[in-house]
Amino acid sequence: MLSYEDIIRGLGESIIIHPLKTSNIHGASVSLTASNWAWSLKNGTEINAIKNEEKPEEPEKLIIEREDCVLIITHETVAIDYNLMGELYSKSDFIVKGLSPISGLVHPGYVGRLIFMYHNNSNMPRQIECRRDAIAQIAFNKLTTKTNQEYEGRRAFTTLLQDNGIQPPKKYREEVDSGIYTNFEGIKKIFLRSEDENAEVLEKMKEFKRQVKTEEENKPVNKVKQKLYKIGPFIILGIIAVGSAFLPIQEQARTFLGPLIAIIAMAIAILKDNTK
Repeated sequence: MLSYEDIIRGLGESIIIHPLKTSNIHGASVSLTASNWAWSLKNGTEINAIKNEEKPEEPEKLIIEREDCVLIITHETVAIDYNLMGELYSKSDFIVKGLSPISGLVHPGYVGRLIFMYHNNSNMPRQIECRRDAIAQIAFNKLTTKTNQEYEGRRAFTTLLQDNGIQPPKKYREEVDSGIYTNFEGIKKIFLRSEDENAEVLEKMKEFKRQVKTEEENKPVNKVKQKLYKIGPFIILGIIAVGSAFLPIQEQARTFLGPLIAIIAMAIAILKDNTK
């Protein structure tokens, strides 16, 4: 399972989560928040997010009525490479509030938003703040072997919703149909260019790369290897010189062999000094 450091290292390469805040990245998982798109399976209708007109800066809220089962789409788009698999888990505070726990997996190569189903088992309505409340967390496992099986379930899920009388929002359908948010390279470009939404994470990625580079530069040098690297070529040339004395070659050729070895040794020494 990938750690915090592994996730940061993989962002922008094998993992894309857009938009993303550094506060949502944890020790071995990433929190995913609710969008304002949700449906009530009990009533068969879309849930309209409630906005506080007096305080427009506050996030919209989704209300899950008691004994209702709802589908909620994440605010974030998730994309993972074919060498990873995602595991989905509930947030503990949701379970405490009486919302049924969830679990699932995200197939290698998946690109798109995620949809979660929650059932309100409590005797009172529960509210979720859009784009702020984490509705689930995703952890990543690295596959032993990268799979070549392409994920093809994205559009199929939209069709499944429609077949069951659930009409996804127009913007959501446009995302799927356009392919921009369902294409790995497409969402990667959006993620890396969205400096306003992902500023903290992009800076964290740069900081992490600088840190890794510094650690590599400050690694203790293996002195034995360093000495062998310096004297190794001269040892080889010495063996050749000694061996040539016993080889059945003409005396004239042997006369030139010594100076030639010396010239090669000098050239190696100069090259080593220039590459330090």
